[in-house]
Amino acid sequence: MKKLGLLLCTCFLFSCGKKVTDDHDDKVVSVSPGLTAEEDTTVAQNEKFTLSVSKMDFKHDEVIMITIENTGESPLNHLAFSFEGAPSSINVTRINCFDILDTGESCNFAAVYNEVTPGEQTITASYSNYGAQMELSIVINMLDEGIADHLKFLYENFHTQQDCRFTRIKQKDGEVTSIEGEDFCSFRSINYAASERSEIEENPLEVFNTNQEIADEYYCPQDWSLGSFSFAKSIVKEKKNVFGSTRDVEIPPGESREVCVKYGVFSCSKKKVFYSRLTKVHCY
Repeated sequence: MKKLGLLLCTCFLFSCGKKVTDDHDDKVVSVSPGLTAEEDTTVAQNEKFTLSVSKMDFKHDEVIMITIENTGESPLNHLAFSFEGAPSSINVTRINCFDILDTGESCNFAAVYNEVTPGEQTITASYSNYGAQMELSIVINMLDEGIADHLKFLYENFHTQQDCRFTRIKQKDGEVTSIEGEDFCSFRSINYAASERSEIEENPLEVFNTNQEIADEYYCPQDWSLGSFSFAKSIVKEKKNVFGSTRDVEIPPGESREVCVKYGVFSCSKKKVFYSRLTKVHCY
């Protein structure tokens, strides 16, 4: 993955070879030449645009460079392009695209697979803009080299790392986290969106006190087991006197504090317990 990140970062340094000007008409800034395809490029074309990739065979974790070239007679909007992969899904990022692709101009995209099976894979580029709809597809070959090694298991060898990345809670996919040498899947938990100054009045671990629900099912996705938690501190206001003065009380991660919320004439008349924020759970 370090190589993949490095390659993506390198790709962002390139542009498609246009010249751009600043506010002064007499100053022209030239940018780097665009990305070029190898001679064994695979190409599909219609009356509006050309879809091409740099080669036929790819490794499972290799970045696939996709080029869209306007080969028609009218401008194209690069934001109107979308991509799909089959049978495996792909994530596609724009690399060096300007708003409008004039005739003869091209736009580059970087595609990566989250999980892919070896063999033929189809990449389809669709264009939809103001009623104009068309698509092109290219078939590439994913090599089986190294794919078996990519299936790494989490703690207790029940779920894989890929299972983690494709399991979702609270609109967020899981993330592989290493804890004391073992891999777990981290998910958003109850207070993930709460700010540092949120007053957490309900105990995030109340399920352990009531025994009304199974902890694994309450905190983790279905068929996952609970490993551990991650907490973050919270800060609440405490009443100091009858005149309304307050002070900040910091509740350390994983702890609780009893705080004065109402002050009488001579002493605190009402106290309340507040908790730190339960931001993540680690499951396996």
